[in-house]
Amino acid sequence: MGKLEHYSIGKRNLSAINHWEELNSETFRITKPTVLCFGGNMSLKPRDANYMCRVAQNLVGIKEPHFKNELGTTRDVDFVGIGYGDDETIGFGKNQKISPTSSLTDEEIIELANNIFTPLYFNEMMQKRSKEEILRNFNQITFFSHCYGAAEICVLIRQVSKNMLAVGFDKQTIEEAIGQLYSVSYAPWQIIPCPGLQVIPEKDHTIFGGPSRAKISQEFLANRHLYSGTGTVAFKENDYLVSLITSDITPTAEDEHPISYIERDNNWHMLEPTVTYGEEVSQAISVALSYSIANSIHNHNNPLFTPRPDSDKTLSRIQSILGSTQNANFTQAIEQIKEI
Repeated sequence: MGKLEHYSIGKRNLSAINHWEELNSETFRITKPTVLCFGGNMSLKPRDANYMCRVAQNLVGIKEPHFKNELGTTRDVDFVGIGYGDDETIGFGKNQKISPTSSLTDEEIIELANNIFTPLYFNEMMQKRSKEEILRNFNQITFFSHCYGAAEICVLIRQVSKNMLAVGFDKQTIEEAIGQLYSVSYAPWQIIPCPGLQVIPEKDHTIFGGPSRAKISQEFLANRHLYSGTGTVAFKENDYLVSLITSDITPTAEDEHPISYIERDNNWHMLEPTVTYGEEVSQAISVALSYSIANSIHNHNNPLFTPRPDSDKTLSRIQSILGSTQNANFTQAIEQIKEI
């Protein structure tokens, strides 16, 4: 990188050592459909960022191209990950140790917002791009996160909105631009303020009671003892976000917070050997990511801009994947909560 930084940024490159290519944060630009991956607060090193990118890539099943005009390959999509870096050392001498968790600093959030997003709404001459061009550019980004990574994305989006407002964009344009981002999060710390899917495992020992600001999910989980049975339920958390709550990804695990429980290998097989509802939940995440990326690829390759489908369409797709795993008691409970 051009200067010493607390965090690291890189992307999946199947031709590179360890399938990882380090990027310069100052010169990195979004030039094609890109999945920005943010792991939990233990994602400190480039290898941790690489892992999150690998999880996302395998969920979607994107591989190297086999022939010239093949679409939906690594040639069409970048998987970019962030490593949060090591916090300051704790203690002195032999007792000195590195904190096992970390996060982006305020300055790093500002840097990422400026370096990644400013070129999406300003051209090389620092002139405002047209509204359609801005929407098309924001549409190229899909977020993928786990746990604390959702909080980092929230702060980043808020910073981007603040930056755009400061240089004279109206609130409607900013809201429409943010509305062309898409997010898929597993066991999120808090809801992400853009369209997307959040998956909430009931057996989560790290985030008790669901992500913050997710009022419907939190009330459902708080009163879970009133709703009989096991299974899944998918519903609209708000106008732009779909929530998927699952009781059991596996039949044996006590804590299903780790993202490895929905991970797939290079052949799109579940890594978890024994699952209850894990297969359907993992597929739902795959479908959400795939449709977002497909929409981005379409807009990258076609002159006519196609906005992202609304949350009703996303919900319908997710419910179709979940099928018989959906618990009617859960669905009824969610509808009752919405009526309050």
